[in-house]
Parts: sequence; structure tokens; C-alpha cells
Amino acid sequence: MITPTTTETLSVLVEKIIFSNPATDYYVLLCSYADGQDKSPYRLANTFKAVGHFHALEAGAKITLTGEWKSNPKYKENQFSVAHWDSPLPDSADGLTDYLASGVIRFVGDATAKKIVEHFKGADQTLAILNLPAEQAIAKLCEVSGITDWRAQAIKEDWEAQVTTRAIVQFFAKHGLTAKLALRVYRHFGGATMEVAQNDPYRLVDVEGIAFKTADKIALAMGLPEDAPSRIEAAVVYALDEAMTRGHLYLPRNEVVENVQEMIINTADVDAAITRVEMQGRIEREMINEHDAVYKPAARRAETEAAKQIVRLMRTVASRLAAFANDTLDERINQAALSAGQEELSDEQRQAICAAILNPVSVITGGPGTGKTTCTRTLVALVKNAEGLVQLCAPTGRAAKRLAEATGQEAQTIHRLLGWNGGGSEFDRDEHHQLDPSLIIVDESSMIDQFLCRALLKAVADGTHIVFVGDADQLPSVGAGAVIGELIASGLIPTTRLGVIFRQAQNSLIVTNAHRVLNGEMPITADDKRDFFFAEAADATQAAEIVEKLVAERVPQAFNFDPLKDVQVLSPMYRGESGVEALNTALQARLNPANGSESAQIGMRFFRAGDKVMVTKNDYDRAVFNGDTGIIEYVNAEGKTLGVLIDGRSVVFKFDELGETLVHAYAVTVHKSQGGEWPVVIIVCLTANYVMLYRQLLYTAITRARKLCVIVGQKKAAAMAAKNVKELGRYTGLAERLRREVAR
Repeated sequence: MITPTTTETLSVLVEKIIFSNPATDYYVLLCSYADGQDKSPYRLANTFKAVGHFHALEAGAKITLTGEWKSNPKYKENQFSVAHWDSPLPDSADGLTDYLASGVIRFVGDATAKKIVEHFKGADQTLAILNLPAEQAIAKLCEVSGITDWRAQAIKEDWEAQVTTRAIVQFFAKHGLTAKLALRVYRHFGGATMEVAQNDPYRLVDVEGIAFKTADKIALAMGLPEDAPSRIEAAVVYALDEAMTRGHLYLPRNEVVENVQEMIINTADVDAAITRVEMQGRIEREMINEHDAVYKPAARRAETEAAKQIVRLMRTVASRLAAFANDTLDERINQAALSAGQEELSDEQRQAICAAILNPVSVITGGPGTGKTTCTRTLVALVKNAEGLVQLCAPTGRAAKRLAEATGQEAQTIHRLLGWNGGGSEFDRDEHHQLDPSLIIVDESSMIDQFLCRALLKAVADGTHIVFVGDADQLPSVGAGAVIGELIASGLIPTTRLGVIFRQAQNSLIVTNAHRVLNGEMPITADDKRDFFFAEAADATQAAEIVEKLVAERVPQAFNFDPLKDVQVLSPMYRGESGVEALNTALQARLNPANGSESAQIGMRFFRAGDKVMVTKNDYDRAVFNGDTGIIEYVNAEGKTLGVLIDGRSVVFKFDELGETLVHAYAVTVHKSQGGEWPVVIIVCLTANYVMLYRQLLYTAITRARKLCVIVGQKKAAAMAAKNVKELGRYTGLAERLRREVAR
């Protein structure tokens, strides 16, 4: 095999696209030399493979590749590894006509494209006209029969946008950015993109998906010195962005310094950089929880405004539930309990219901089987019996659906309740257009992040009571903040912690074991109970085999559950033989094998009709949110779209969103399962996953199961998890701000 290292530039024709991954823009191309001549001493055949990152490439394109020949031992051939590429504009009349009619320019079809090229007598002159200053180009285009002034203006605008986009994609490709990221940068900075990239590349970290290392690589390639102030300032901002992805709303100043020093070795004075960035308004600082806290402005604002709104509600004088604050409350609660089908309430439940009625803001928390749902049903009946209005909501569609089923009343996602208006993350309901029912009940409150909490509280009118219901012992929200924990920790919000497990729940080993884990004890099994089992596995390989057999055979046969709709596999890890990725591949092959129908290939993954999938990002336009699950209804290979049935409605996704916005969900991580409940949950628990074995995670996993829970792995691993009280504290100042606000 020839293994040269000399950089070459080749002019080629793309004969065939062998493989492409829209999520990363990675392609494998079959190419031939565009001029038919052998340009390289390493060419061994008439065609060769080229590999690299491209954008919107089609077979038949003539492109220029710059890179190196490299040996690929797996396929026993040489491949051209592409570092940079360019797609020259067509230089023939026919080629330019086809390009203009390809859809890149508005209002230009085959006939109009042909008229333009013929009028200007060929490709060279047409390109010269299109590249004239706007006023001159528009005047020239108006000479073409059928092109009006407004149409000429649109053609010129689109042409300039194409030229700019091509230049930006090519520029960033030289620095290793995919076209997808390059276009995201362009959408963020618009016409200033090239100026930012060339003069202040560290500002690129403001774009989602651009890590500090990426911006740093571009900046250093541009010749910026390693001790450039902008380099350290960008690292400061990125440290806070990265911390927010881990749930923190701020970082103590000393941790910002440590994180930056990890990113930049032998860095200059980080403290000075923090001061400069603060003066620029990109960060804010104040003393919180005895920390010199460093915030992104939006995070600090979300926390501060939420505290103000809570105290505003707490100080409400004209309560919409004022009529209940009398001697008849106990009697009304008894009547409501009967209306809700509950013969008797515990003292704890009565305390929780009274607190919700007598206080504008309150919290009800507790583990499974302790009666949170009973409290909710009784509260709904209590207010409705007095002809009051109750609104129910939850962070996700699946949680809202469960809440509606439990109470017999409509429940909505918080986003729907607030009336998202298509403005990015803005809502119709806010401080100017508020919600004013008698009572709002927010279920699964442990999932609410600080930003959504702030939006909800702003929209609650004075006099309306709001009750946060949830399990404070579960994993915290995926987004930044720890709302329910901070409300409780403040000591200011009336909180009822339900601890008594009711008789019917005592018969469930799922409930029993959830509480055992919460107390640091090993889960147990019993011969007379058929809702909790251990399936012993010596290692990850055996665990994966057992999981596959359980889902596809044993659980459906023994318990008559649907393996696709009723069963959810949870794993603490993404990677490895028993990780989410490997389990998804194995379970898809068993439950939804390829049958010759259309599919979308993303890397080594295939998406096809019948697949179980999960949304991983909030999308306000389509009203789908992180954690929503569904089943693929159809795949349209020609249109490069697919439809997913989510909560009873069909939602369309593009192929280039697969693997990033939409992922397979036969198996998911425990974190991604928050807010969900399934009849059957199968949990992978191995000592090899010790990094992720801790009490809160195992407790959350077990509480996702309604009828059957199976732990696959080693009992020793489950015991380790139950005993490991991993510190999952988040840097958030809501409790402190509440205390300050009340003291004002």
C-alpha cells in the first residue's frame, strides 16, 4: 500500500456518494478526475474514494479537493483524506443554467435561468452581471424579458446570500468546522460573520455547538497570540456556559479560575480577565451563599426574577381561596376526598391540602406510594366543589398526560399553559397577560429548570395559589437550577413531606425498594411478589444479551406487555456493550428489523417506520420538548423527512436532525427518563459502571416503573448504588434570594 503524506489539490467529478451523515456532514465519495487526466502518482484506478466533511453535495458536482492520500488497511486501498474543498461555480452556459434553476435563487426556474444566461451571452458575462453592485445588477437583470424590478432585486439578494454562504462554509471548512456549524455561525452573526471570525474568533463560543477548543484552534491559526486577552476572556464565558449544561446557574470565582486554567495552560491572569468580561457586561458577579458568584446575565436574571415573583405571590392579600380559610375547611376536605374516591386521608395529606389552600405558594413532596396523587385529586375536587377553577400542568407531555388520567381533568404542559407564541422562548402568558384561576398545580416539579420556573411565575396573577408537587429526592432537572429543592431549602415556602407508604403501595416491591434505596438499603425480591426481579449478569456482554431477551421474549410472553409501547430500558451509560447506544442497536434489530422499506441512515444508525425515538431538544415551533417520546410513522427518503407520532399528533423532522435532535429510545439514560413512567422498566446495573452508580440515580430509575421493574446486572452494584450518596449539589442561589427578598 502507498502511504504518501504530500498535500495535493485535485479537480474531480463526484461520481457517487457512497455514504453521508447529515448530522456531521461527513461523506465518502467515489470520484474521478474532472479533466480525465491522471493528476496523482498514487492513483491506482479510474476512480478513487475521497473522505471528509462536505456541505449539500450531490453526485455529478465538479469540485476541488485539497488533502492527502492515506492508506485504509480495513478496505485495503488508498483514500484521499480531504482537508479543504471548493465547489467552483459552473463555467459553461449549460452548467450555470442548471445551477441557477436548482432552487438556490428564488423565482428562477428552468425557463428564466435559460433566458438570463442567453441574454448575457454565456456564463462569464452572466456571472459578471450577477456580481455587480446591487443597483447595477438589478438594472441589468431587468433587461431580461419577464424579470420585473422586485424580481430582479430578489434574484440579486439570493445570489449575494449564496456567494456569502459558500465563502463562509469554505472558510470554516479549512478550520475543521462542518458546514452545519458554519451555517449556524452565519445565522448567529449574519453579515458580520467573517469580520467576527477573522478579527475576534473567540466570540464564536457564543454559538451553540462551538466549544472553546474549536474557537481557540481558529484563533491560533489566525495568528492570535496565546496570551491574547480575548482568549482568556472567551475561556471565562465558556466555563460558565459549560457549567450551565451541568445544571449550575453560577460558578464560584475560584472555580472559574480553575476551569480556565485547565483549558489554557500557562495562562495569564484569569482574575483580570474576569474583571474585563464583567465590565463588558458578558458576566455578572455578586455574593451568593458565601460565594463570589459569577453568572451569565440571563441566568442571574432568571433566578432574581423568580424570587421576586414568588415573594409577590406570597404577599397576596386578596386570595381567590379566601373563602376556605374558616372552620368548615375540614368538612370541605372530607367531602372533596369522597368526591375524589378517597375514603380517608392521612394526617400528612390533610396537612398538605390545608397548606395549599391557606398559602399562595406551597410544596408537596414525597416518594412513590405516599399519596401525592391523592392530594392532587382531592385539591381539584375541593376547589371545583366551590365552583373555583383549577389548572393542572407538568413539564412534559407524558407527565401532563399521566396527571390528566389521575385526576380526570385536563392537564397541559407548562409551555402550552403559558401559550408559546412562536417567538423563540417567549410566551403569550406573562406579567401583562396573566393566568388567574383559583389554583394552579404543577406536577413533576423536580423537572422544572430555573428559566421555565421564572416564566411560569411571571404569568401567575395575584390571588392565584400555586402548588409545586414532586419528588425532591429524584435527579434534578436536565436544565439549569434545582427549583423544588431550593424552594424547600429556603425555609419560607410551606412544605409537606409525605412519608407514610399506604397499604396498597406496601404490596408493591417497586415502592418498597424505592424507599429502601432512598434509605441506603439493598433492594430485595420476594417469591410472592411479581413486580420486582433481579436478573444476574456477570458482565456487560451478558447483561446486554439478557436485556435483549427480556424485552423481546420473556416479558411479553410472561406478562403480556407490548415490548415497544410498555417496556423501557434504562442504562446509566451511553458507551459500552450494555450502554444506550449498543442496546438501541440490538433492540432495534430484534423489535423493528429492516424490511426493505425506506429508511434514513445517520452514521451507522438507521431510522425507519416503527422505531421508538426521543426528542433531545426543546423545539417551540413544533411544540416538542426534551424527553418527549414517539414512534416513527413514515420515512420519506426523497423529501428527506420523517413523521413521528408524539402524544397523538404527527411531527415532521428532517434527516439532518437525526442523531442530534431525534435519537432512538429503545434504551435511554436514567437522566433522560425523568418525568416518564412505563409499565415495565429494565435497569442495567453493573459494577463496571461504578462512576454512575449512586443513590439518586438508582432511586429515580426504579420509580419510573409502574407494574414491573427488573434490574439486570450484579446485586453488589445495586448495593453500591444505594449506599453511594453522591454529591449532586448545584450552584444556584434561589433559596438565598428568597430569604433576601422576604427581608426587604
